[in-house]
Amino acid sequence: QMTDSRTGISLIPTLGGLVLWDLLNRGLHPRPGFKYGTRWRCYDEPLGQNHAPLLVIHPNEGPTDWEGACLASRLASGVNKTWVHPMMTGGNLMYISITRPPADSRWSNPHRR
Repeated sequence: QMTDSRTGISLIPTLGGLVLWDLLNRGLHPRPGFKYGTRWRCYDEPLGQNHAPLLVIHPNEGPTDWEGACLASRLASGVNKTWVHPMMTGGNLMYISITRPPADSRWSNPHRR
């Protein structure tokens, strides 16, 4: 239940608001992610201690196919971040992330050290 802390009035949750609320309840520190083409970048430590490891999109702004999801993941890994896609399933928020394997363990590079 989302309520305004000053007035006590129940708020009508939007999907983006629910995601933001959930990120905050998980102890993350969301900031705008426009620099990375996402809705939020999330810190898992207090701000200023480290870089944000997560890039979170709005569920309605995500890719619609695997090609788009893989491209988003590739862009995130290029800046040392994990791309996260929230989804509403059965009234619950769930998250999926797609990460790229290290360069020396990809199918296109069969020579392992």
